[in-house]
Amino acid sequence: MIDAHGLSPTLPKIIIDDGLLLRRITPDDAEDMFKIIQADSGIGRNVTWAGLVHSLDDAHKGIEQLLKEFKSPYVLQENGVTIGFAGTWGYPGKDHEVGFSYFLAKEKRGHGYVTRTVRKLMEAVRNDNPSVDTFIVNITDSNKASQAVAEKLGFKATDKLMKDRVLTEPTRRYERPAHE
Repeated sequence: MIDAHGLSPTLPKIIIDDGLLLRRITPDDAEDMFKIIQADSGIGRNVTWAGLVHSLDDAHKGIEQLLKEFKSPYVLQENGVTIGFAGTWGYPGKDHEVGFSYFLAKEKRGHGYVTRTVRKLMEAVRNDNPSVDTFIVNITDSNKASQAVAEKLGFKATDKLMKDRVLTEPTRRYERPAHE
């Protein structure tokens, strides 16, 4: 069964490459997510659900909310150690669009993990839901690292700016055709 936003909720894990994989997030991942978010305040300024995490209890609540809502959330692991988060999301009523959200532990950045991860998620969405025609990433204008990832993956900045319910800086919509 495919959820409304691109991925089968029964996909327990997605292998990225040797030692790197995505595994469905569970409430047991709250402590690892909390540590990663707390180690870098930039994550909370750039990722909506992380912006609501100020305690371990908040991390538990955030994960439970991710699992209840419309997202396909995963933890990113390297050789069994959690190093980040990646997931898909969508807007109600726009089943032809799938968005991506991600963050990585500060010490793991600069090695192409996020680029490889999102590329693999895009492939999984295309395989599970061929009716999706547009991929989206919403990025704050100050988040140059995330913009670079999006550009490597073929996303183009649009003139669409939106105000997020949590993030203080407006976010810009980046798009790319799903079947490119």
